[in-house]
Amino acid sequence: MSDDKTLQLDVMAELAWDPHLDASHIGVAAEGAVVTLTGHVTSWAEKRAAVAAARRVRGVGAVANEIEVRLPADRKWHDDEIAKRAVDILHWSCPQVAPRVKITVTAGVLTLEGTVEHFFDRMEAERNVHRLHGIVRVDNHLIVSSQASLADVHDKIEAAFRRNANLAADHLSVTADGPVVTLRGRVRSWQEHDIAERAAWGAPGVTEVNNLIQVEP
Repeated sequence: MSDDKTLQLDVMAELAWDPHLDASHIGVAAEGAVVTLTGHVTSWAEKRAAVAAARRVRGVGAVANEIEVRLPADRKWHDDEIAKRAVDILHWSCPQVAPRVKITVTAGVLTLEGTVEHFFDRMEAERNVHRLHGIVRVDNHLIVSSQASLADVHDKIEAAFRRNANLAADHLSVTADGPVVTLRGRVRSWQEHDIAERAAWGAPGVTEVNNLIQVEP
């Protein structure tokens, strides 16, 4: 059996195993280390779960996500209803962040805008709305405006790499240009790729991370 076929079957098995999605309408193609997902799911959360599942498979170097979100007729919501539910859930889950976030919904696309102090706040806002029924995509345009000192960003990120037992940092490099951090190098899996990026975002004052790390299984 060819390597591409093996990778395709492994990804299909991972999708079928994931309890967060129905993979019956998802197609998988593999060429080299690139996996392409096609077909359709019934929610934005399922689309995200499909990509996450594919990236967990050993040998996957990149994922092209061409899955469509097709909302069932009995689960369609009006945009104003979705927006109200999103506002409510942010006030319940992120009361300190919610007043700074502007939410708009157009044709099922939910957009977050505004300014927050930390990257954690930016991702927490998205995490709390992306499972809402009726949305087909979340566009997160929240801007991080931390005023923390950036003088030691480089050292803090590299120290975080060294502390993480799941990350082999020997082949990674970090450069910081003001609040913008760029990561380069290579890792063995998408898990390590994401761990490195989270470590970079955890440094005070970082407003942008360019993750150029290559996944080389």
